[in-house]
Amino acid sequence: MNLVSDTAAPHLQRRLIAAMRAAEAAGVPVINGVSAHAACAAKVAQHALLLLARLPAPATIVVPTGSGAVLAAAVKAAELRYPLLLKPNAGGFGQGIARFSSETALQNEKDGSDRFSAFGDDGLALLQEQMTARLGEVGRIWVLGGTILCAVRAPAMRVDDTGPESASGCMANSQSAVAARAWAPPPSICQEVLRLAELAGATWGSVELMWPESHEENKYVYFDLNLSCVSSLPDPALVADPDNVWAPGFEPYREMARYVSETMAKP
Repeated sequence: MNLVSDTAAPHLQRRLIAAMRAAEAAGVPVINGVSAHAACAAKVAQHALLLLARLPAPATIVVPTGSGAVLAAAVKAAELRYPLLLKPNAGGFGQGIARFSSETALQNEKDGSDRFSAFGDDGLALLQEQMTARLGEVGRIWVLGGTILCAVRAPAMRVDDTGPESASGCMANSQSAVAARAWAPPPSICQEVLRLAELAGATWGSVELMWPESHEENKYVYFDLNLSCVSSLPDPALVADPDNVWAPGFEPYREMARYVSETMAKP
């Protein structure tokens, strides 16, 4: 089972990939193996997967380390609209994300600035049009073994010019977990999420989407794929479920344990 976070240090990622590849070559079943890790452990790869699936996503370009002026020129060439988010290729919980409200702000950012920490060790980052979530909410959907395990709607990440103020729909964040509510996504979204998991070769994980204020009411975009390793599951004791979306006694970790046990018991 791949339990290594996509935010783990590069040397741990290399060790993980080698171990999983060796296991796969020996015929040992690996849950969320090399394919899933390669498809979703980096934001650049996640964006490529969304393009492959032809699913809606925020306008984004991939950029190498460069000065503010060089980045602003790339933004202009791609016709992206400000404000923009500079996102790390690998990261989580909003770490390393910087917001630039205008071309001038990006052009004038000094080399070596902490706001360019998104480039990290690999020198790659994403510049993405910032979108404001309608009602301040995002949707997060968990998959398990080719089915939808559960879903919630939770507070969206808030990012201003000083950086992120909160996590995005993260169930490891107590504020988000308590504010989340159970959600039954429409069949069309469920099908899209399951297709993403299939393309990634992922057995479990989660996908995030939002309904931007700038779009029509029911239009949405996908913006984060957590399909490389296990993402924190919602706690039914914390998540509100006024519409009884989840069956009585539903425990997502128990469902995951059952799936793993049954998978490992197969000859």
